[in-house]
Amino acid sequence: MNDSPFDWAEWSPDTPEAIADRLDEIRSTVSSLDSASPSEMNEFFYMHGFNELDLAVRDLLRIVATLQRQHPLDQPGP
Repeated sequence: MNDSPFDWAEWSPDTPEAIADRLDEIRSTVSSLDSASPSEMNEFFYMHGFNELDLAVRDLLRIVATLQRQHPLDQPGP
């Protein structure tokens, strides 16, 4: 699995480059989980996979929130 030395807990989606980099990292993480063989799918695999996916979803939600603030959707009137 991908064990990047970067601390994603401190990551912020403040630039398009930061967002693109994080999306690439998430794609890489998902790919590494997808390519695991059944013999690698032990307790550690599932614990680590859950943690990686948890961080990925949290960061994707931060990206969506940032993009929504930058480009608010027109809300229909009453």
